[in-house]
Amino acid sequence: AHPGLYRLALETANLNNIPLQEFSTIGMLTDAAYVQLEENYVASIDMGFPARYTHTPIESADLDDVANLSTLVTQMVCRINPDFKISRF
Repeated sequence: AHPGLYRLALETANLNNIPLQEFSTIGMLTDAAYVQLEENYVASIDMGFPARYTHTPIESADLDDVANLSTLVTQMVCRINPDFKISRF
């Protein structure tokens, strides 16, 4: 994840009392893995909510987790200002 967005997610979750669970994996890639390396970099971070039976007709999730993710992303966007560094370095 983009270091600045990662810090922003942690800080925003703490400020808004949003539970946050970190996830890491080896060998799994998303579109963000490639787009963040294009040209002058694209700041990106993969975010999601816990779910069971993903990619099946009975995928299920707790609606509170979905609402918390929505709140987190909304609050993160509101905190980005012109000083936010999009560079990974």
